[in-house]
Amino acid sequence: DGVTNWLSTEIGRPIAADVVESYFERIDLPAGDRLYAQGDPADTIDFVAVGTVAMMLELGSGQRLCVRRSSRQTVTGEMGFFRNAKRSTNVIAERPTIVYSLSRTSFERLRQERPEIHDGLLTFIIRVLSDRLDTATGELSAMRYVDIE
Repeated sequence: DGVTNWLSTEIGRPIAADVVESYFERIDLPAGDRLYAQGDPADTIDFVAVGTVAMMLELGSGQRLCVRRSSRQTVTGEMGFFRNAKRSTNVIAERPTIVYSLSRTSFERLRQERPEIHDGLLTFIIRVLSDRLDTATGELSAMRYVDIE
């Protein structure tokens, strides 16, 4: 699934396979399986190595709204993780998906034992969040020009 190459590229330094095995839990999700549920504790950051996940918001009375899709080589769950909040959406695999999950305990252990990798991951996550904010800002800006009649 190339997770070591992907993460090495993103953080700008090599990550050995044993580092991934020591700190991350690999999760294989068949299509339709849920990674986590809206309202669950946000106690992991999840790196989608292969596949696609959908962020589904429960609206009540059984209705769901897909608020975003993320394809391979992206991060999910980071906002709630850093805010110590609950999951804001359900995250469901839309096709077979491989996720590498970093628990809060492993994140802290990584910070202490491998600070250079920890710092690289933080920079990567900040870049992802910045890209998402830029996209959202552009979408909101574009909405100013839409006639809502």
